[in-house]
Amino acid sequence: MNSLDDKTLIRLVLEGNISAFDVIVRRYNTRVYNLAYRLLNCVEDAEDVSQETFSQAYKGLSNFRGNSKFYTWLFRITYNLAISQRRKRKPALSLNSQTDSQGEICLPSDDAGPMKHIEEEEGRSLMDKALGLLSLDHRAGLVLKEIEGFSYEEIAASLGVPVGTVRSRLHRARLELRAILEKLGNERDDL
Repeated sequence: MNSLDDKTLIRLVLEGNISAFDVIVRRYNTRVYNLAYRLLNCVEDAEDVSQETFSQAYKGLSNFRGNSKFYTWLFRITYNLAISQRRKRKPALSLNSQTDSQGEICLPSDDAGPMKHIEEEEGRSLMDKALGLLSLDHRAGLVLKEIEGFSYEEIAASLGVPVGTVRSRLHRARLELRAILEKLGNERDDL
């Protein structure tokens, strides 16, 4: 069943095959969680949003029209839930540079020296912190374009805005991210 495409799996779920939805969850769970984490910058909130995304997707699967990719539809659910979650809670910055985006402990690989590992961790931590300081609209656009690899049209469909808005938001987000990174880098250098 793992080799079936999304449309076939969705059809099977709608016909009552629950195990087909398990395949969908396994296929997209990591991407949905990573997206939620990048939008919220909090492991617990990302786990909650990820779980709720699949719950809502299951309940609303009959509403998926197939006009876009299934992941685009899942993204929209995740994005809306992340907005709701942010309203409930103040944003928290991850200060723990010893775990990756899934909360797993990061260990240096055998081929990387300790300094390289430390520099990579500092870079990831700095980027996580900088992304956490962006507005949710800017962060969502950057995550979709730079990390998820969405096209401008797919981002526009996911966010429900025109393509021109996506382009201008991405431009402003990149400028803002660059300024934040420079400021954080200068603060780190001053220590």
